[in-house]
This record gives sequence, structure tokens and C-alpha cells, in this order.
Amino acid sequence: MIMKYQCSKEVPMKTNFLRMRQCTRKGTIEIDGKWYCWQHNLNRKVIKKDNSAKNRILYCQASSFLTKLMGKNNVTWIYPNVGERKMIITDFTYFYPEAPMLIHKDQPLFNEVSNNPNWIAEYKYNGCRLELHNFTNGNFEFWDRHHKKLSYNPNQEVSDALKQLPLQGYNLFDGELRNNKVVGVRQKIILYDVFIWNGELLINKSFEYRRQILESILKVENEPLGITKQFPNNFDKVYDDAIKNEEIEGLVMKNKLGILNINRTSSKDSTWMLKVRKVTGRHKF
Repeated sequence: MIMKYQCSKEVPMKTNFLRMRQCTRKGTIEIDGKWYCWQHNLNRKVIKKDNSAKNRILYCQASSFLTKLMGKNNVTWIYPNVGERKMIITDFTYFYPEAPMLIHKDQPLFNEVSNNPNWIAEYKYNGCRLELHNFTNGNFEFWDRHHKKLSYNPNQEVSDALKQLPLQGYNLFDGELRNNKVVGVRQKIILYDVFIWNGELLINKSFEYRRQILESILKVENEPLGITKQFPNNFDKVYDDAIKNEEIEGLVMKNKLGILNINRTSSKDSTWMLKVRKVTGRHKF
């Protein structure tokens, strides 16, 4: 495919999350005199279709690239409505989670996001980053952020809490395993995002949308299995109160409009998450 001009879509800057910049990808599709890359082309041209499928399975110009990246055996593109695209994953697929950008509490950016209604803050737990896979047969697997399967064995209480979740299809959650990193804290899981829900990869859904999914199945700070508490403002006070707790390392600030940038080969720097952490002997800004 011949590349033309630079994509016209505006995306958040990596160095300043409150400003926008033009997408750096090459444009491949012209719409109304503007060029768009494969990701930002909302009117993708269908090149193959199967009208016999229940949900009209269609393959577009973007699908060949992502299907090759994901593995063709467990990926299906579904278009239930015109202009709506869903990517369905039916078997184990590892994604490297995004890495929040580390900032200092005294930076102006910290106060900017604190005063921005599109941003919220969550506790940053001292645990092990957990990629929780739930399979169609109901089984769960525990993986870390480096594509390694954890040796963690949940106790009966955690197992029962997981089995009680109203899940269907293949699901992938992002969270923290709270187990033996802090004295007295064992056999607890806190979730803060969902990447795959009922087989659908949520790459085009906002964090606010994904959070609503979590709230529909779990309670805030419930134990042994729950979701993180969110704070809409006054991040400075939230931070000062939070770090008094030995298990809390700091805060993670998230843009409610943030779109996933998970990857199959390596972890990417997030464009919609920031973190601040308390200064210790190990962690200094």
C-alpha cells in the first residue's frame, strides 16, 4: 500500500498530557481532503465479508495487520453495526500493560491534572502487577507484567471470590496481587482495569467505560477481591493521607478518556496515566 501524507488525527502529547499533537503515522486513506492512518480511519473499506455469519464477520484494511500480530486462530473481527468494529479474542493472548509516566508531586503537571475534571487518582499499591486471565472453561491464570506466569496459588477465599464473578467468554483484567510484599498483607487482589471483556478487546473504549464494567461486578476496596477507590480532585491531600499507609506507595492519576495502548511485544509508555510515589531509599525522583 502506498503511503501518502501524515495522518490528520490529533492525539495527546507524550510530554504533556493536556496538549494535543498530530499523529505521526503515515496516512493511507484520504477522506474529505485529509489523510488518515489505519488506526484513525473510521470509514475503513471492507475488502471481504461473510454475510452468513450471525454478526456479519468482516475483514478490513486494519484487520490483516492486527490479525497477524495477534495470531489468526484466536482473532475475529465483528461488525454488529455500520461503523462499529469489535475484535473478539477466544484464547489465551498476553498483552504487556502500559507503564504510567513517573512525575514528582511538586511538578506543575500534578496540580494541573488534579484540577482537571477528566482526571482521577487511585492508590498505587505495593504489590505485584497482575494480569488476570479468565478462560471460557472458568479457570484463572495469574501472570506478571513481564510475560511470566506467577507461581501464586490462591487460597479458598480468593478462589471462591473469583468463581462468583459473573463472567462469560475470555476475559483479561489488570490489577495488583497483594501477597507478601507488605508484612501482614496476604491473599488479596485489587483490580483497576479490564482489557478483554467477554472476548472483546477493548482497544477503542475509554477508561471511564472500562471502569464501569469493573463496578458492575466488584465492590470498591472489597477483600479479598475488589477494585480501587477513585478520587476526583484534591490529589495533594489524597497523596499525603495515602502514604501514611505502609502498603500504599503513592498515586496513579488516570485520564477518564484514556484509550488502551497495550502491546503484544513490549510495554509502552502510557499517554493517559501518571504516577507519583513517596521517596524511599529505593525510589528517588
